[in-house]
Amino acid sequence: MFNFTLQNPYSFLIAFIPALLSFTLFFYILFALPRNKLVNVFALLTFTGALWQISDSFQRIADTANAADFWDSIFSISWIFIGPLCLHFALLYTRAIKSNYSRFYIPFLYAPGFLFYALYEMHYYEHIFQPIPFWGWGNFHNQNPIDIAQVYWVSTLVILTLVLLIIYTLKIKNDKLLKKQSLLITIGLGIPAVIGIVTQAIFPIIFHLAPIPVTSTFMVVLSLTTVIALKKYKLFSVSDLMQNETLIDSMPIIVFSVSTEKRITYMNNFALKTFGLNKKDISIINVKKLFNFETIEEEKQIDAIFESAITDGEIVNIEFTLNTTEGKRNVILSCNPVVNNKHVQAILFAARDITELKRSHQLLQKREAMLQEAQKLSHIGSWEWDILNDVVIWTDELYRMFGYQPEEIPIKYETYLDKIHIEDRERVNNIIQRAYLDHQHFTFYHRVQKNKETEVIVYARGEVLVDKNNNVIRMNGTAQDVTELKMKEDMLKRQNEELQKINTELDKFVYSVSHDLRAPLTSMLGIVEIAEEETEAGDMHRLLQLLKSNIKKLDKFILDILDHSRNARMEIKNEEINFVEIINSITESLNYKSSLNERMVEVRTNIQGNVRFCSDKNRVAIVLNNLISNAIKYADPKAINPFVEIKISVNDEVANIVVEDNGIGIDKAFYEKIFEMFYRASENSTGSGLGLYIVKETLKKLNGTIKVESEKGKGSLFYVSIPNNKQTDNG
Repeated sequence: MFNFTLQNPYSFLIAFIPALLSFTLFFYILFALPRNKLVNVFALLTFTGALWQISDSFQRIADTANAADFWDSIFSISWIFIGPLCLHFALLYTRAIKSNYSRFYIPFLYAPGFLFYALYEMHYYEHIFQPIPFWGWGNFHNQNPIDIAQVYWVSTLVILTLVLLIIYTLKIKNDKLLKKQSLLITIGLGIPAVIGIVTQAIFPIIFHLAPIPVTSTFMVVLSLTTVIALKKYKLFSVSDLMQNETLIDSMPIIVFSVSTEKRITYMNNFALKTFGLNKKDISIINVKKLFNFETIEEEKQIDAIFESAITDGEIVNIEFTLNTTEGKRNVILSCNPVVNNKHVQAILFAARDITELKRSHQLLQKREAMLQEAQKLSHIGSWEWDILNDVVIWTDELYRMFGYQPEEIPIKYETYLDKIHIEDRERVNNIIQRAYLDHQHFTFYHRVQKNKETEVIVYARGEVLVDKNNNVIRMNGTAQDVTELKMKEDMLKRQNEELQKINTELDKFVYSVSHDLRAPLTSMLGIVEIAEEETEAGDMHRLLQLLKSNIKKLDKFILDILDHSRNARMEIKNEEINFVEIINSITESLNYKSSLNERMVEVRTNIQGNVRFCSDKNRVAIVLNNLISNAIKYADPKAINPFVEIKISVNDEVANIVVEDNGIGIDKAFYEKIFEMFYRASENSTGSGLGLYIVKETLKKLNGTIKVESEKGKGSLFYVSIPNNKQTDNG
């Protein structure tokens, strides 16, 4: 078996030398190239070809047929599996089938090979070796159907490989580099495949001629084309490793790879769109065109990062600016060396756009500065106490409030207590400790000894935060320097006390004057009424009527002043109110005739709700009296049936009162002014101008509201709402 003859050394050398070249290429691929499934399959294909070449070398110098069969059996795995490996490589290289389907097609691809290999190694059928001039011993695969099927199976797989590679090569349009890679691989596999099928399948099986074992020798073409593709056209470069392009292209980040020669070898779709490029541009564009260099130092920085990544394999993350279709964009740029077999093959750049994030950060900084300035102007500081870690944070204004420069000293709870006035310290500590235990918000005033000469008053507010287990984790709050505010508050308090004293004296004066005026006026009115009944002179009667009218006006004016004074001076008296009694009392005391036409004005009353209503009876009477008397006073002389309707609806919360008339009405322009003191809508107004003002001020005291709807010549509606205070009834 180990006896060899070198009668024809040339046939041995033309198989052995290519085997050495194939082994060299195999070890180069194994140790120098990036590793992935595609590279691994191609390396195995190269190794299988080298074994086939070694097998042919030994068969050509074997001295007997048995020796040739021995060596062929040892290396038969090479030529049996050359077909499956060729097709497997072609499927991966052309991406004809997605890689995640490999678990389905690989068993079908390799299972027949294992069957044929097992049958061949068991010598299930006879291996026929015959001497061939110059080529030594040759295996004739034309005697057994299994042997013939085996040859056809290998040939079919190789033909499918060529078809896939040719179609893939023809489809490549824009990527010249990839097209040349594919063309070289197609040629490298095509030449030995075609020659092998013709000389070792068609010749012996179809034409029954002696096979010519030259397939392994011509596999040197694959070795040579592979070397050219590797060295000149960057076969198995970083772009070939991007097998998950779909995943990378779907990511909204910029990804591109740069070879060690600073040539862009790959760019995902998001990057292409961002830079406004297409795939045919990336092989010709200078990578530096992607960056926005504002200074020479920035360009040198990128060069240094690139060199550091290549020489030291260092991963670098920096903030930089890129030139995009939308202008300059700020990005976080990650530079990652692609290392395989301890060699840097390329640099992979990944960039995330942080332009909006940076703008938001700048806006946040601006707002923080504005907040600091606002706190400084308003003398408000804020604080936070991380109780778990015992860390206290103060804003700058709080430092200044307590007599420190910002960040001058580390702040602790004890630091805070030491600065509090000694007379307030225990009280403040007790409040905070109680809030800590009760988990309640807190507010209080205290004094701070800012320095030896200065003492400030601080208004403090805070809250207690707990975790899901109700354990206190943090307290935070604010502190405001209210020293000046407190001084003004004290001054305002003193002024209010003085004003209250003046108002009391003024109320007494008004009351006294009103009383002193009313007494003689009442007497005069009585005398005039007696004189009016007994005199017969027409002029005297007219003058007395005029005197009587003016006296009534004066009396009404004084009564209005008294109502206003009582409303401003007297406390609210809460009592149950009977609206029927109040309205009856008012209507009995009023004159039912209009002062213009002496006609009667109909007063209608509609009261709904049996709910108990409580408020200030005198003030409610004042409101109703003024509204009803105004409606009667300003009745329309042209109206056929002049009326005043009082609608009252009472519930648990409020009494809603509507006073409606068909009088002369109010122009919309005067809606607001009619509630002003001493305002008269026209020169024909006969009142004092205090009635509706008193109504509004009285309703303020009762926390009520009033609004008006009116149209000139059609009448008016006054809507009054008074809260029901039955729950606080003093009775």
